[in-house]
Amino acid sequence: MIRYYFTLQNKIIKRHLIDWGITPVIAWPLAIMAFIAFSYYLFEKLDWASEIYSLFGLSVLSGLGATKRNEFMRSFLSIHDFYLTRLMENIIVLFPFVVFQLLKSEWLYAALISGISIFMSRINSGFYTSKPIPTPFSKSPFEFPVGFRKTAPLIFLSYSLTIIGLKVDNFNLAAFSLGLVFFITLSYYSFLEKPEYIWIYSHNPKTFLISKIKLALFNALFTTIPILLLLSIFESANLFPVILIFVIGELFIVTIILSKYTAYPREMNIPNGILLGLSLLFPPLLLALIPFFYNQSVTSLKKVLI
Repeated sequence: MIRYYFTLQNKIIKRHLIDWGITPVIAWPLAIMAFIAFSYYLFEKLDWASEIYSLFGLSVLSGLGATKRNEFMRSFLSIHDFYLTRLMENIIVLFPFVVFQLLKSEWLYAALISGISIFMSRINSGFYTSKPIPTPFSKSPFEFPVGFRKTAPLIFLSYSLTIIGLKVDNFNLAAFSLGLVFFITLSYYSFLEKPEYIWIYSHNPKTFLISKIKLALFNALFTTIPILLLLSIFESANLFPVILIFVIGELFIVTIILSKYTAYPREMNIPNGILLGLSLLFPPLLLALIPFFYNQSVTSLKKVLI
C-alpha cells in the first residue's frame, strides 16, 4: 500500500505539471538546478543562511501535515503504514536541505531539522497524552489551544535551544529558536475551519479578521516571551536582529491568517500560494501581501458572515 501511495503521488505531480504546461522530464532537472543555485546564493549572500535555510526547509513540510490530508491518508492506511509514510515523506522532502547543510559543514542544523522532521511526521496526526495538557490559551479560539497541545514538546525544545545557544555563546542558534517558535505557531493556521466555526461570530468580515489577528499576535507574543526576555538580558548588544525576527514573525502570522480566508470556504489558490512562498525568500513582500490578502478575505467572508 505504501508503494502504491508514492506511485500515485508521483502520477499526481506529473499531471499537475502537464496541466501547467510543463514537461515533467524537463521540470525535475530544472528544479534540481534551481534548488542548488538558490542554496549556494543564500549561503554566499547571508550571514544567517543556516538559520533561514533551516526554517525554509521546515516550512516546506507544513503542507504535508495538513489535517484534511492526514485524515484522508488514515482512511486507507493502517496506523503503522500511516506513520511510516508520513516519516518517509518528510525525509524525502527535507533530504536535499540536510545534504546541502552537511556539505557546508553545518552539522548542528542538519541534525536539528532532521530531528524536527521526525517529530513533525507525528504532530498533525495528533499528539495525545492520557491527560489533556493545560494551556494559557483556554479563552482563545481553537487554533492556539489545539496547536499548543500538539506542539508543546517542540515549543519547549525551542526554549532549550535558546538556553543552549546562550551557554555556548552562539547567538545565531538562540535567535533561530525564536524563528522556530514563530514557525510552529504559523502551523496552527495551516488548515481551514468549517463554516460552523465562523457562523458563531456576530461580526462582519472586517471585525472578524481584525479580532482574529489581534488575538493571534498577542498569543504569539506570549509564547515567545521566554525567549525574548533571555535574549534581551544576555544578548542586549544584538537587540536589533531580535526585534527584526520578532516583527517579521508577527507579520507572517498576519499574512498566513489572511491568506487562508482569501478563497474561503475553498483552499487558497495557487498564485496566492506562490506569493506566500516568495515572501519567505523576501520578507518585505509581506507589506504588500497583507492588504492584498485582506481585501480578498473580506470579499470571501461576506458569503459566510453578514
